[in-house]
Amino acid sequence: MDPPKKAEKLRERINHHNYRYYVLDDPEVADAEYDRLLRELEALEAEHPELIAPDSPTQRVGAAPAEDFPSVRHAVPMLSLNNAMNEDEIRERFFEPLVRQLGEDAEIELAAEPKLDGLAVELVYENGALAVGSTRGDGETGEDVTLNIRTIKSVPLRLRAHGNATVPALVEVRGEVYMDKERFEEMNRRQADAGEKLFANPRNAAAGSLRQLDPGITDKRPLDIFLYGIGRVDGASFETHADSLDFIESLGLRTVRERRVCRSLDEALDYYREMMARRDDLPYEVDGVVLKVNRLVQQTELGVRSRSPRYAIACKFPPRQETTTLVGITVQVGRTGALTPVAELEPVRVGGVEVRRATLHNEDEIARKDIRIGDTVVIQRAGDVIPEVVMPVVEKRTGTEKTFAMPDTCPTCGGPIERERTPGYRHFWCRKRGCERFLERRSAKSIPEACDKCNESLEEIDGGSVVFCTTLACPAKLKGTIEVFVSKGAMDIDGLGAKLVEQIVDAGMVKDPADLYDRALDDWSGLERMAEKSAQNLLGALEASKERPLARVLFALGIRNIGAHVSDVLASHVGGIDALMNASAEELQEIDEVGPIVAQSVVEFFANESNRAVIERLKKAGLRALTESAAPAPKGDAFAGKTFVFTGKLEQMARTEAEERVRALGGRASSSVSKKTDYVVAGPGAGTKLAKAESLGVAVISEAKFVEMSGAG
Repeated sequence: MDPPKKAEKLRERINHHNYRYYVLDDPEVADAEYDRLLRELEALEAEHPELIAPDSPTQRVGAAPAEDFPSVRHAVPMLSLNNAMNEDEIRERFFEPLVRQLGEDAEIELAAEPKLDGLAVELVYENGALAVGSTRGDGETGEDVTLNIRTIKSVPLRLRAHGNATVPALVEVRGEVYMDKERFEEMNRRQADAGEKLFANPRNAAAGSLRQLDPGITDKRPLDIFLYGIGRVDGASFETHADSLDFIESLGLRTVRERRVCRSLDEALDYYREMMARRDDLPYEVDGVVLKVNRLVQQTELGVRSRSPRYAIACKFPPRQETTTLVGITVQVGRTGALTPVAELEPVRVGGVEVRRATLHNEDEIARKDIRIGDTVVIQRAGDVIPEVVMPVVEKRTGTEKTFAMPDTCPTCGGPIERERTPGYRHFWCRKRGCERFLERRSAKSIPEACDKCNESLEEIDGGSVVFCTTLACPAKLKGTIEVFVSKGAMDIDGLGAKLVEQIVDAGMVKDPADLYDRALDDWSGLERMAEKSAQNLLGALEASKERPLARVLFALGIRNIGAHVSDVLASHVGGIDALMNASAEELQEIDEVGPIVAQSVVEFFANESNRAVIERLKKAGLRALTESAAPAPKGDAFAGKTFVFTGKLEQMARTEAEERVRALGGRASSSVSKKTDYVVAGPGAGTKLAKAESLGVAVISEAKFVEMSGAG
């Protein structure tokens, strides 16, 4: 057999055995035989390098370590899910709204799956070959971790159709990278034997392993994957979510076996209870189940909120609890300046993880629960992730316990502090001794009638207050502020990583973000591990950052409650930074997607004279977005009063360019379809937005038509 045919035959056999082993968990050959085939292929490719293909099983690892992860924009946003913390919330927050929207007579099937505790990713296959692997990121943009994804043995480098399936030209699948319990424990044993740091839990280990800059390190970590959904696909359509998962399986991709279609809410709740009972017996960590409306036409009718779908919800399991001793309370200062009390504990294992510290939320919460230093306390992992102190065991008090009070000044810088009431939530407390259940509700519609634990009446209590340090130069919050300012989604200043930020803050080089632009070459080159060439590159990156648009600058400032999306909304509707600085809360709320909390956060930020002083210094430094007297004036009014939504792939221009074109002509670019939408521009791979537009009677046009209308040709 000639070398090309022999190489192709070996690849087919190895890929087949990979599928049997990693997807079906039903190997046909012993490990030794598999290794023999792989070595034979490696030797053949070494002898004939021209035969090496990117999707060869031998090419999972081999790239040099990366300096950073590039950004990847998801063609279809990877939405997050709202949470339900118990069966009542599953019914009240999820199922009852479904019935109200779909109708009392609607038959509602629910696709039920375990909620894996891992890292969400997207895989893009083009013509059957793995092209891009990325993290979820903020849902719109993730990190390109393709080289690391390729090291995961259960991820096929090339799709193989099974049954009657046909490999599509393009398919984007979403899933969870995880580490199973047994292999996690084995890895930690190896870490211990080597005298190296142990990983806290499988989720952290999986996330950290996938984000290694060196794929060779990732390859040594026992990562696995389950796929749970499709973003885009060419040439295939489905009636149900379950059908789409069957299709994923037919391409040789792994889906979780414990999934089920439930014909009623009662069946879904039975599944929730069953998985809760089985959670310790599963080979992987789960922290709940996910319920999705199974019929895709109903999903389209239900639609999405700004960041989460109405047709799906994450149903969390009750947290695990243990008791230990509260040996002390320290106060941390976060990036926003918030002071948070933290419980220092005698080490205790909760749900398989050693816990030494736990959140106490705020001073009012400590007082309400009557938690004292020296108490025996009940600890739980909220959502199986964040440890928190539930309550003290009063019966075990000896009289030596001490009450806690927040400091009068910032524990880091000694500056003044102020309190802010927590908005938006209603809090209830069961005062029955021994129960003392704490409940939190966002919506007035879900106010509980009685305690869901002991059925006693509940008392509504104040939501508590958050304490903030108001000193801009506070080192604790300054490090976080600078890290956000220089990050990729903000000013994107290459070379200013967390360690360098810590060094310049500790050295007193910067007291606020504007100081970054005042430092000369000698200042940077004099730092530890900073050669002159690196310092010159950093100055170049700082200079380049002055061209960032207003939306990026607003996000970089770290205004409370203002994320990347809201920053973009504000930048698109205000006449430059001066107009935003002087806008009232009422004026800001006239902007679509800006509510009272966001508006108040903006007003309060710019009411602070020290913040205004930083803005003025950034202007003098030459940040273009701040020196423009107004936002670019529309180039015309062809789209005045019109709202556009883009879906699918645009072939003549980037989506951001198209959205800018809409705004330049006086229109509005939105991310979701509603009755107020005037046009949906649909390209190849258009999904639920197209279906919703058709159901609402919204005009659907091609990209070519949009180009014609906008005069962008």
